[in-house]
Amino acid sequence: MYRWASVTNVIFLIMLVLPMFTDQNYNIPFYVVLLLGIVANGVLIMHSYKNKRKSNDL
Repeated sequence: MYRWASVTNVIFLIMLVLPMFTDQNYNIPFYVVLLLGIVANGVLIMHSYKNKRKSNDL
């Protein structure tokens, strides 16, 4: 789960950065969805990281 979330986060970041170099028109709803996806993945990563640390402490 953790690995999947980090991989999709990298893909989202690449999609976010690419149009800056290709000079495409900014599609605002597309970026809103992309940012929401990055935030959701960040929460997933933090949650699974905390769970991993809890299981290691036991």
